[in-house]
Amino acid sequence: MKKYKVKIEPQALTDIQQITDWYNEAQPGLGKRFQSVAIKQINSLNKDPHLYAIRYKEIRCVIIKKFPYMAHF
Repeated sequence: MKKYKVKIEPQALTDIQQITDWYNEAQPGLGKRFQSVAIKQINSLNKDPHLYAIRYKEIRCVIIKKFPYMAHF
């Protein structure tokens, strides 16, 4: 099986950090949990990004489990 390389763009990393900070202010530790889940879900794309449905033209999305966010790729 082909393995893919996941590259997280700088703006996406900034977004993840801002969301992490917001969750940590709302509830200590929640931001760390969000960040862990988000990075894990995004890194899962290196196995087979085609498992995720096309949502907009050629854009696929992976849902960040337990949080109201999706990573678009």
